[in-house]
Amino acid sequence: MRSRIPFVFAHPARLLPRTCLALTLAVGAFATEVPAPGPDDWRLDAEEARLTIARLVEKNEKLVQENLELKKRITIVSDSFASAQAELDFKRADLDGGALGPPLAVATRVPRNLNDGRVADANPDLALVALDIGREHGVKAGMKFSLVRDGAWVGRVRILDVRARVSGALVEETKPGESPKAGDRLMIWKESHGSQSS
Repeated sequence: MRSRIPFVFAHPARLLPRTCLALTLAVGAFATEVPAPGPDDWRLDAEEARLTIARLVEKNEKLVQENLELKKRITIVSDSFASAQAELDFKRADLDGGALGPPLAVATRVPRNLNDGRVADANPDLALVALDIGREHGVKAGMKFSLVRDGAWVGRVRILDVRARVSGALVEETKPGESPKAGDRLMIWKESHGSQSS
């Protein structure tokens, strides 16, 4: 004999009012915690968005101008490197007694390592210097060097472009009243020392 479990059937019409009442109570509780949007709220959101867009457009314009200025500087540095490389090749060929004539009376200085480098040329108007050390000496883009003249700190440069035997750098800081000159010695910049101009 089978035992029957009583089945209670609730008609949908009976459940609907209870469900609606529960939903109404839940929505009512939520509505009392969060204020309803006012008629001017959309205007505030639109104004905030307009101001944010204006700030971003202004920031973007500044970045575009900065980017163009840096591209100009890089082009000038690249041209200076090409000239320096050509001059260096000419001097080497001259020293080797090549087709360019007899060796020069004064030997060309050949740096051996990073701390043996010197400023080959300087352009104070553009805050750029060409250095006589390059990739063969371990120079990498982004490296920083102190400039030293007669044992005194003159400034700090950051490498922008690196070639085989020469590199170009941006002058980031100088001692007041000083500017880099050809012949200034290079020393690897140590961040822990901070500004040496003081």
